[in-house]
Amino acid sequence: MLVSLPGMNRDNQEYTDTVIAELRPREMWDLIAASDCQYLLVSDAPHTNPAIKSQFAPALSLLAFDGFRHLALEWPQTSLQPVIDAYNQAPPDRENEDKALQQLFGDMAVRVPPRVAFSEADQIRFCHLDTAMIVAGKRYGMQITALNPDMPPLENYMQGETPETQTRMTAAHAHHYLHGRYPAILSRSEEQRLDGYINQHVRYNLSLDRQRAEKFRAITGARRGSIMFGPAHFRGAGQQGIDDFLPQDKTAYVMMGDSFTVQRLMEGNCPVPLRTPDFAVLTDLGVAYATPAALRHGLLP
Repeated sequence: MLVSLPGMNRDNQEYTDTVIAELRPREMWDLIAASDCQYLLVSDAPHTNPAIKSQFAPALSLLAFDGFRHLALEWPQTSLQPVIDAYNQAPPDRENEDKALQQLFGDMAVRVPPRVAFSEADQIRFCHLDTAMIVAGKRYGMQITALNPDMPPLENYMQGETPETQTRMTAAHAHHYLHGRYPAILSRSEEQRLDGYINQHVRYNLSLDRQRAEKFRAITGARRGSIMFGPAHFRGAGQQGIDDFLPQDKTAYVMMGDSFTVQRLMEGNCPVPLRTPDFAVLTDLGVAYATPAALRHGLLP
């Protein structure tokens, strides 16, 4: 049952409330599955939060039951799509399934690019989560697509630096990725140059969003599909993000992440404009919240 918060006015499209209803995540997925949306956008904020995939995976069965047949992920196409396809083509009997699952995990462990600043234990944990997504997709008849084109590493933008400076910049970037600030191992001018390299890398990454959206639409066709990328890839109308190249009246958008990160992003603490989500799932609290956008888009009863 939805809980209306103070100040909610269903007859007015202008709202001052950031959140208008609290739901259980299962209720939220039910609403989306029962809606007329063809495309479900899901952002993971940040990529380093393992609870996002562990909490999204159980929703796949529900979404598949209501016609979602595709899931596109922010994974490298060249290295991971062959691994996904090989697992999906394995015979369904138990013996072959066990062998295919062992092969899948081994291939994922080797082929998934190392996540910035992650320990070996964390890498293995994420590998288990990624593998579980592929297994769930096969079980529920959902086609998994690695949608990311091959991306140049950040180090490619540092060619003018000495090897020693590159090493320190790479370490500083890893620390910033996890903690939001640089450690005291760079000079001020080096930090500024690193900012420039990161901005170049981000601009190139975001420039590929139209290509990603077009491929997503092509593989989905007339069927329903979901796509999980970082929130910077969903930037709202006119911002050239993935969502900008999908029919706005056929999409639902869920932002998933810990409460601190989601709140900061919804307050505008991001270097690029962000689309307001219809729903926000706070993984540390186990709750979902609806925003006024969900009401405007017809996702609430």
